[in-house]
Amino acid sequence: MDSEVSLVGGVRALYEQCDPEGRGFITREDLNCLQGQIPLDSAQLDEVFAILDKDQQGRLTLDAFTTGFGEPVYTL
Repeated sequence: MDSEVSLVGGVRALYEQCDPEGRGFITREDLNCLQGQIPLDSAQLDEVFAILDKDQQGRLTLDAFTTGFGEPVYTL
């Protein structure tokens, strides 16, 4: 349980880095702030965003972001 809480906290921290203004959503362009912090290149970030953006609105809420990282996105 502690590792689950830690993972969610880590994912939340990544999200907040991409949304420093607190808009309540991030775009694909916002994910560029993660390059160099997580082991994914630009093309892989494109894929991750497409997977997480289930409603295809071009925006991810914190809930969509954290829920998505609990799914098998790591098979890229």
